[in-house]
Amino acid sequence: MRNRCYLLLIVLIFSCAPSEKSTKRAITIDFSQPQKQLVPFWTATGFSPAQMVGQNEMKDVLRDIGELPDKGLGYIRPHYLLNLITVQQLASETPRYDWSRLDAVLDEIVNNDLKMIFELMGTPSNTVDINDYSTDFDNLENPEQIHLWKKFVTDLALHLESRYGKETIRSWYFETTNEPDLDFFWKYDVATFLNYYDACSEGLREADANLRFGGPGTANDLQPVFKELLAHCDSGINFFTGKQGVRLDFISVHMKDDPYDMLKRELTTVGYIRKNHPKFTELPFINDEADPMAGWSRDFWWRRGAWYAAFVAQNIDVHQKKLIDSAKVNYTFQSNDHAFMGGWHARTTHALFYNPKDSTQYRLVPKPVLTVMDKIAELGDTYIDVDIPKDMQRYFGVMATLKGKDSLVLMVYNKTDFDANTHDPEVDMPEPTTAQKELMKRQAVNLKLELRNIPFKAFSLTQYQIDQENTNPYETWVAMGSPKYPSEAQYEALLKKGKPEKIRELTSLKMENSAYATEVDLPSPAVSFLVLEKIKK
Repeated sequence: MRNRCYLLLIVLIFSCAPSEKSTKRAITIDFSQPQKQLVPFWTATGFSPAQMVGQNEMKDVLRDIGELPDKGLGYIRPHYLLNLITVQQLASETPRYDWSRLDAVLDEIVNNDLKMIFELMGTPSNTVDINDYSTDFDNLENPEQIHLWKKFVTDLALHLESRYGKETIRSWYFETTNEPDLDFFWKYDVATFLNYYDACSEGLREADANLRFGGPGTANDLQPVFKELLAHCDSGINFFTGKQGVRLDFISVHMKDDPYDMLKRELTTVGYIRKNHPKFTELPFINDEADPMAGWSRDFWWRRGAWYAAFVAQNIDVHQKKLIDSAKVNYTFQSNDHAFMGGWHARTTHALFYNPKDSTQYRLVPKPVLTVMDKIAELGDTYIDVDIPKDMQRYFGVMATLKGKDSLVLMVYNKTDFDANTHDPEVDMPEPTTAQKELMKRQAVNLKLELRNIPFKAFSLTQYQIDQENTNPYETWVAMGSPKYPSEAQYEALLKKGKPEKIRELTSLKMENSAYATEVDLPSPAVSFLVLEKIKK
């Protein structure tokens, strides 16, 4: 019996030892290394449909996005903008447009100091009833209607410039209709899409040759419409000019996936472009729906807290280092398409509560996926490489940035390494599984950071963190009893908990032997920001 007990004790010791060892890690960051430029490619999001902006709650969402520091999110990409336009007698010399509903949406966006990724998506109607899409564009396969579409796009661009100014509109990105490889969005064939593309391109050019246009924003990788658009722009015949080649100012795709799997798919697409259309190699490359998975309204627990914030952090880190710097891709935007309004578990920047007694009253609580952009916006202009143990790279990383001469900003993330998608549209994931909970325990990191050759001798250190306990309004809401409509006092507490939470503040620190060491407890999932600022005499 005694021998059996000793044997059991030995088994327990050895079974626990690897787990204990894996939670304690040391990372060295040497700021004497060469600095690399940090490209702020994360500054876009989107939503659907555009008419949502007529709701006060969506106006509040746009206000919160616009108030992020240093334009943490600066571009907005709504669907179905053209459905907001009414036009009569388009084929005449003097078409009669009603731009008022479009103007109201764009005014709200522009007034929040946000710019547009303007999809030429939707169909202007003949009536003011937004649910009645009777239109002159009922058959874009008809060459006459392709010419009318070009005329319409020209008039649209001229109107936008007259209302918002040329400088503003030239800073926008005009894009093709959304996901033309899906019948749900594009009901015609590829040849008609190419004619539509030419009409959009030439229509914008006729209004202003400096307006940018590209696409196709396909939902699936290397679809025929994607390949044929690139071939058409490379060496095809322009429907309007009869000349070879059509302008392509940027290339856009939609790839929703885990950051590393997303990267692999993007590199495959970039490889196709470089091999088959080398003249497009240097064009801006955009993933303007770079979410973990499709289905914005589905019920997934990881959307409510730190995991989603850590996903964004890892996506930025991985793409900066491996796509921009290593693969030399001109990666211009990586957009999380999440500026919708919904519950804690939906793909939204805010949790939305309606008063059950008065549907005109509502509460909006920013979720960690929005709050994390507040601190990401404060990353420095340059960064240095950090060696991460190979067995941690799928879930853990550090972005060490330098902000001017007087401060350093470190982003440390721990994204629990599981597949966020059930891969079954009928099955959601409202709570973590037992396996996911065990993984969170194993992947929690007690990190010793050794910072060498900090560019100033005396400094302060402030640490902000997003995890289960900090910057997590969902857990506060649960502790309140999960109220269907928080009271005023509860709402104020939720808003306070939604702001970046400061968990440590140290002053009058100094390096010893050209180094400074500190510990960071990083649960799984979590994102931590360490801000070191020079103490000025």
